[in-house]
Amino acid sequence: MSLASLLTDQQQRLDALISLLSSEQNLLTQGDIDGDALSQVALEKQSLLAELERIETGRCNVQKRLGYPEGASGARAAKDAGCQAAWESLLEKVSGLHV
Repeated sequence: MSLASLLTDQQQRLDALISLLSSEQNLLTQGDIDGDALSQVALEKQSLLAELERIETGRCNVQKRLGYPEGASGARAAKDAGCQAAWESLLEKVSGLHV
């Protein structure tokens, strides 16, 4: 799988996770908390996080196979592969989760 397609997959899963977190927040702020709905959200979050971890492992492996180091210095792989915008968008989304 190419670096660009892995980054696209990560963005899609991250968008789904952000949406799910928003739904969870709405459920938690309701006057009458729906435990079943929260349990379902927890299962979906667990699944998405596992997918994100799998994709991240794949991205790191591709990056290594292409001769780039791990970590931030390896981000040059995205630039060299012509997917710098996708990489920056992904970083922006991730940093937004830490607010």
